[in-house]
Formats: sequence, C-alpha cells, structure tokens
Amino acid sequence: MRHECRGGRHSPKGVRDVNVTNLLAQKTSRVATKPGQQAEGVKIRFIADSSITRPAERLFEIAPGGVLASDSQNNQSNRQFFVLQGIGELGTNWGEGGEVLGVGTMVSIEAGEPYSIRNIGAAPLLLIYLVEQAISEQAAKPEAVRPEQAITKATLRPDIRKVLIYFDGGEPGGNAGAGTVSYGSYGIFVPNDKGEYKERKADEVVRHEFSAGLTNNEAEYLALIRGLQDIISRIIELGQSPADWHIDVKGDSNLVVNQVNGKWKVKAEHLKPYIYEAQELLKQFGSHTLTWHDRSNSVRVLGH
Repeated sequence: MRHECRGGRHSPKGVRDVNVTNLLAQKTSRVATKPGQQAEGVKIRFIADSSITRPAERLFEIAPGGVLASDSQNNQSNRQFFVLQGIGELGTNWGEGGEVLGVGTMVSIEAGEPYSIRNIGAAPLLLIYLVEQAISEQAAKPEAVRPEQAITKATLRPDIRKVLIYFDGGEPGGNAGAGTVSYGSYGIFVPNDKGEYKERKADEVVRHEFSAGLTNNEAEYLALIRGLQDIISRIIELGQSPADWHIDVKGDSNLVVNQVNGKWKVKAEHLKPYIYEAQELLKQFGSHTLTWHDRSNSVRVLGH
C-alpha cells in the first residue's frame, strides 16, 4: 500500500473538479458489503447519472469509531481517497491501525492490497472516493463537473482570503431532562474591501444539535471543529487551498482556547481526540489566531 500525504495543504486538481457542493447535499445511503469487506458506521453519498458511471462522485461518511475496509480479494482496482473532513487512521494491513490521515491527505491504494480506514476523530470522517480514470476525465473536462456556487448567506472572499468565526457550545440549561441534546453554533464573518470585520453581527450563523450526554466542554469543542470543517469545505469548493487563507477564531471558553493553543495541560483523556482534531484542522490554514473573548460577544452574535 502507498499513500501520498500532501500535508493537508493542497486539493489536487481531480479533487477540486469533483462536484463537492452537490455531493454534500445528497442524502446518505447504507453501504452494501461483500464477504471480506467491512463498513461499520459508514454511509455513502453519490450523484446518480443515467448516461455514465462517475466513480469520482461518491463520498463516504464514516462515523466516529467506524471503519471502511477491504481484503485483497475484494480490492482488484486502484483506490484513491481524499480526506475532506475529519481525522482518520490508515491500516497497512486489513484491520490494523497505521498512519494518521488529516484533512487534505490523498491516499492511493494499489490493486490487490488490503486496507482499512478508521475514524479516530470526534466528528464524521468524509472521504471523496476517486479512481485514476475519473481524475483524468475530470481534468480534461472540468467544465462538466465543476461544483456549482454554494448558495449561502455568507459568501467568502477569495480575493482577500481571510475569515473570522465565533464558536460556542453547551448543554441545555433550565429544566432540561436526561437525553436532551447539546448544542453548538458558529458565526461566520466576511471581511470588507479593506480586510476589516464588522463584528456586531455575523454574516451567517450555523447551529448544530449534538448527541445527548455530551459535556459542556465537548459541545464547545464540537462547535469549533464543525466551524473549521465548514470553512475548509467552502474554501475547497472555491477551488482554493486553505493553506493560502488566514482564519481568526474567537470563543468564550478559556479551556478550549488554552488547550488548543497548547498553553494548558490536558488532564481529561476524553477531550484529547477533540483537541487533536481542532489542532489538525487549524494547521490546514496558512495562518490562524485562536483567542478568548467575553461571553457577551457570543450571546450577542450567536444568541446563547
């Protein structure tokens, strides 16, 4: 098995030409497996085409702890995966762990080689599935598969290449009972022509509901992670690399800000995967800041 790691800094041309926007909008389906294949916690998104099969337009979503694997008998063609979101682990032998895969990693698996890709992060691992033929076809005809412009309230500025996000998460207060889901939000700020932010109001606010039973700190981390993943995906959809962008991040959690910045020790083992994932996502950018701000700013912009 061989894999090519681009340091999470690049999006190869074949990947940029994939219809990422439409792929992410598709509903997930269950993955059918054969003997010798494994797809625990794995769903798939794909774009159907009645005239031609496009193997590049498939996206695997692996839940935390899930694994996608195949033995040598079922892997008779070259496989290529591009990590769009999350943190994975590539097994050099079927079922065995190996090297860590971050956002922007391209993995090439030769025919006849067994492999396993496991999600070791706290958020879903998104893999764009490619084959060499699909990459060459898309490079030759990029106009046929170039993603449509995403319709969002906040349109990133590819000419300025900087963005600011606020994040916040927590447990429901009041009389919320057992099993109540936690929440997380992030606000996106787009700079003006002078490269300045108007922080009174975000250009877009995105809210998530997380699984029940998460702690307040876990919800904070997930809000940060989801925000970073979203920005990275949008930059890739623009045909650019996060390595050419600067991101500013602000949150009201001293714990999250100082642990991710490496200033505070991490005593809680269950938080380490979140911290690692947040740090890896921030590394995808050319430069970044992660700073604390007063909670009143989160309340004003995010509503909580």
